[in-house]
Amino acid sequence: MHGTGFKARVTLTLLTSLALAGAGQGIHAQEPEPFPAKAKTPRELAPKPWRIESSAIGDLNKDGRPDAALIVSSGAEGANAQRKLIIAFKRKDGLFEKIIENDTATISGGTAAASPQVSIKKGVVSLSQSWGGRQHHESTHKYQYRDGHWMLIGYTITSAEETDPAGRRSLDINLLTGDVSASVGTGTGAQHERFRELWAARIDGAEPTPSDWCPHTVQMPIPGSEDHKIVTLQAVHSNSKLFIRAQVEGGKPLGAGDVIMTDAEGNKIAPESSRATIYGYLINEYDLTQGPLKDAVGKFNTASSNEKLFRANITVHPRADGKKLTMSTGGKRPAAIFLSERKGAVELKDIDMRQGSLLHPLINPM
Repeated sequence: MHGTGFKARVTLTLLTSLALAGAGQGIHAQEPEPFPAKAKTPRELAPKPWRIESSAIGDLNKDGRPDAALIVSSGAEGANAQRKLIIAFKRKDGLFEKIIENDTATISGGTAAASPQVSIKKGVVSLSQSWGGRQHHESTHKYQYRDGHWMLIGYTITSAEETDPAGRRSLDINLLTGDVSASVGTGTGAQHERFRELWAARIDGAEPTPSDWCPHTVQMPIPGSEDHKIVTLQAVHSNSKLFIRAQVEGGKPLGAGDVIMTDAEGNKIAPESSRATIYGYLINEYDLTQGPLKDAVGKFNTASSNEKLFRANITVHPRADGKKLTMSTGGKRPAAIFLSERKGAVELKDIDMRQGSLLHPLINPM
């Protein structure tokens, strides 16, 4: 963050920050009648006694037909309502076919929550909701249908204490590009930081397989390049190793020495190996158990004992393009790498918002 008086550190934890305490134990009454698999209209997807709290229409699977997203509820009004997210695709015969019936992505039960709202824009479902009392939270999660899965592609979460407006904290994350925007405070006294974070999924084997690399990336345009070339970074890790994969989209292959990692103080962290592949990307392998990486990981442990975050920059210097890129967007704070315990990308089915009480804070005090 900028300024010596700034006493907060953003910790992006794609799983722990989204994990929520008390996963809805004992809050649901007996289920009303089941939802129909198909219906003529979106309204008919929610039979009585279900109520539609919010709805949106838009093309979600790129077939040119208007699909539907609904938030429906039953039982008591307000905070104690049982809620579900329904997503349906419109078929060629004009019927709406239910694709998603999810009861974990929305606030439900004893959370002093406002009614969630759903919207559709450019093929993305946005689910916004708020909860809490004196400690108030607001969130918006964005989901996109990609290769048969409902991927979480970004989210924004804001937390504020009623008695301390200056302590307002917010975090906005784009999981497809790695861009992070964070702020603490309000008005002219607010402190802001923009940086990039690379999310590393866990692997089972000693070496990553092609299927281990998931859609969460950091993407960096090459300034002044023709055809708008970009460098894409991906990461995976095992118990002892970190693997960074870099590729120039639409450009020539990277070679050994073209990708350099440095720690928060600017010290170079050498890879154990650097190998180019026949597919045009470069993989650097790093040891997490000793040397500078072990020290870096130890400095920035998250609230979870298994998932860790550390500050580091990755500089990419494609020799063929003659341009030098870095994950850092400037300022005094470097980028970050998050060692997740999840195998693969975060999906709609992985999110549990039913109790609305954050298990881990998004912004931890230093």
